[in-house]
Parts: sequence; C-alpha cells; structure tokens
Amino acid sequence: MEYSFEPCKVTASNMNALIKEHALLSERRICELYELAVAASDFSSSLIGDGFGIYEALSLIAEGYPAISDTAKSDLINRFNKNIFSLELFDKTVFSALYVEAIKKCGIDLTEEELFDIEEKPDQTFVYVKNTFADEAYDVFSQEFSDPRVRYAKNFREALKMVSDGEVTYCLLPLEERGIRLSSISELILQGDCKINSVTPVFGFDGAADIKYALVSKHFCVPPLNKDDDRYFEIRIPSDASPSVSDVLYACERYGVTVYRVDTLPFTKDGERKKYFSIVLSGEGVDFSALIVFLTLFVPDYTAVGMYKNLEF
Repeated sequence: MEYSFEPCKVTASNMNALIKEHALLSERRICELYELAVAASDFSSSLIGDGFGIYEALSLIAEGYPAISDTAKSDLINRFNKNIFSLELFDKTVFSALYVEAIKKCGIDLTEEELFDIEEKPDQTFVYVKNTFADEAYDVFSQEFSDPRVRYAKNFREALKMVSDGEVTYCLLPLEERGIRLSSISELILQGDCKINSVTPVFGFDGAADIKYALVSKHFCVPPLNKDDDRYFEIRIPSDASPSVSDVLYACERYGVTVYRVDTLPFTKDGERKKYFSIVLSGEGVDFSALIVFLTLFVPDYTAVGMYKNLEF
C-alpha cells in the first residue's frame, strides 16, 4: 500500500493567492525604499559638496534611517515578530543597493576605492622572516611591484612592528596551513590593526606544502575589478554583534556574494579576550560596493580586514 500526502486544494489555492499579494506589497515597499534612497543620496551629495566625507554622510543616514516602531513590534506575537525583523533586514539590503544606484545619478560613483579612500601606492619596502616558503611567496608578491626592496626580521611580531612603526610598508606572514587559518597570525594582524593586501599559495620545492602567505600592510587596497577575476573581501565582526552574523550572510546572498569561509577566532584586544567571526567573501567579477554600504550603515562593529586576489603564477 502506497501513502502520499495531498494538501487541501483550497489551502494550496489560498497560499498561492497570498504569495501574489505579498509580491505586490514587496513591490510597493521597494518603491518606497527607492524614494528613501533618492532622498538619502541627495542629502549625501549636498554634504559632500560642503566638504564632508562619504563616511560622515553614511553615519548621519544610519542615525536617521526609519526603524519599525516599538508599538508595531509589541502588537505582534513572537512568531510574527521574527517575520517583521526579516522584512526589516530585507529593506536594509535593498535600500543599500538602491542608494549606490541613486547617488551615482548625483554624479558620485560610489566605487570600492571611494568607499575605502584608497591612496596612491606607498613605498615598495618589504620585510619577512626568511625561510624557503617565505622566499617563494616573496617571488610571487614582488612581481606586482616595479621596485621592491626587502629586509628580514627575526620573528613575525618584529616584522609587524616594523610595519606599524613605518620602517617598511609590507610584511609577509603565513596565513593558512592545509586550509586552516593560523589564529596566532590573525591575532597579530588584529592587534596591529593591519590589512591583508594579497594572498598566494606556497607549495615548497617538492610541491607537498599547502600553505598560504599574506601580504600585510597598514593601508587598505582594492584589486582591479575584472569580470573573470576571483576577488576576496575579508571582514571581522564580534560574535555578539548586532545584527548577527546570520544577517550579514543573508545580505551577502542578496548581493550575489559567495561565502568562502567563516571562522570563529578568540582574540585578545585592549586586554579583553573576545570571540570574533572572521568571514571571507568571494565572487567572480562581483562589485562589493553595495555590501560595504550595508555594513557601514547597519553593522557598526564590523571591520574590513582586506580585499585581495589569490595570486598564482
């Protein structure tokens, strides 16, 4: 005897009808969000014309962004309340993308470079702890520079201190081994408030090693956006941040960004031991601008760790 579940035809029909109503309501919300984005872009354009920076403008927009009223929330039982929070997250992701489009019509192309205020390339000085793997990584990284000059350090901490003190611009650090992030290195990068500028795999003389080295500096860099290039955007947020990491991952999906890896790492900063999520995002030819605007507006505790390509020669 075969068993099969057949839902009530009236219920199925009602659900389809409600989907159509929901689609209409969503369209109306997006129209309102567009009007909000246009007003916010006009406001930003005016501020920038008066000499303000884009982050100052975004900060003021974040403060004035309309939230769902507490009265509306308190009228809902818990299950529906969670649906409202999901709708609020949807609104924020749509608003951020529409804002990037709207401000472009004001003559401001809000690119990744503009959002991170990228400066000209600094001095081409490097430092690393000399060994076979680091030499191999340096051979790859240095090909991106016209006049690289290198020094050596006794250990990783000394190498990063030389970067922090301005003695050199870049240091090379082992970042991963056999696909596992080296938490001690990630903690050093956090403590030095440094950025990852590039990453390359290293295999050693016999090809058996499976290590990734990072090129690290005090400045942020943005690799060129080419449609066939895999680029990576790495961020860090505290484990107790609001919104949560799941909300950030939802936003990434909305923007067509792939989640490459998520690690939970305990770090000590300012004498306090705290857990962080290290999130590496990727995409082939993906522009991260809308996601960066979303994070800036609605995830105040996020930190941009780096944007880079995985160099392989």
